Amino acid sequence: MKTKGKEWYYCIVIDDGEKIVGAATMILDRKFIQNFTTIAHVEEVSISSSHQKKGLGLLLIKALNALAMESLGVDKLILNCSEDNVGFYEKCGYERAGVQMRVERKK
Repeated sequence: MKTKGKEWYYCIVIDDGEKIVGAATMILDRKFIQNFTTIAHVEEVSISSSHQKKGLGLLLIKALNALAMESLGVDKLILNCSEDNVGFYEKCGYERAGVQMRVERKK
């Protein structure tokens, strides 16, 4: 597993020695109106289909959590996921919180 980061953007990658089989990114956000609390947005958690059900997703999430909270002093991690993935993230210690809203650029 490898971690690459720049103060506000981090990527963790798992490879099998030949190719990347899993990856996740994390973006840090300083909340000025909340006394400069740092929140991490977890993005793009992905494990190749041939390597799923082997604990690699949990390994990625645990690595992100440790990097964020233990090394970077992040106060909270948040993520958006499909309803199909809620159970997985609950196993990782995440809880449902709020409602996601969005607006998309017209094409």
